[in-house]
Amino acid sequence: MDGARTNVAYNCLERNVARGYGSRIAYLWEGNEPSDSSFITYEELLDRVVRFSAVLRSRGVRKGDVVAIYLPMIIELPIAMLACARIGAVHSVVFAGFSSDSLASRLLQAKARTLITCDGFFRGKKLVPLKSVADAAIATCSKEGLTVNSVIVVRHLNRVHHADGVSIPEFEYRKGTDIFYEEELERFRGVNSPVEWTEAEGSPCHPLYFRVYR
Repeated sequence: MDGARTNVAYNCLERNVARGYGSRIAYLWEGNEPSDSSFITYEELLDRVVRFSAVLRSRGVRKGDVVAIYLPMIIELPIAMLACARIGAVHSVVFAGFSSDSLASRLLQAKARTLITCDGFFRGKKLVPLKSVADAAIATCSKEGLTVNSVIVVRHLNRVHHADGVSIPEFEYRKGTDIFYEEELERFRGVNSPVEWTEAEGSPCHPLYFRVYR
């Protein structure tokens, strides 16, 4: 439709809340352990997406900018994706099992200067120190001439059950670059972060990577 405008986040959230679905479950999360689970309704999801979109704007993210998301399958993943869509930013989701070199490659290709990650997560009994992997990727990017200005860190490990005998390492905190998701979300409670309408055709939402077999 020539000249049409849209917003993916609006279609997913405001539209469904307006239809009376606000109290319905939007996402149900089940973690590594059966006892680790939570859910979020459409109204709650809309609130967090609006607030997190304000966080991104406060860090200088604008329409057309690329934001890299390096998270496991947690509720903050769709929140981050929808927050990017709300402000017209492009989200690049990087599989949380990828190495620091693979993450660095995605950051460099997208020229992403904002990264969303978490402290770590469990896969079975194995602890994956995701923030440390992200730091290594950022160091590689710096050597290649790309500075990642903002790293938004979700504190995930303190809310899940830990595998027996696994110690949780401290990750490096870089003042001025690293900020905590939970603190920033609280800071923007009640804020108005309007929808950025984009062209229905030709406006990128997210890149897709394909494996080519020869």
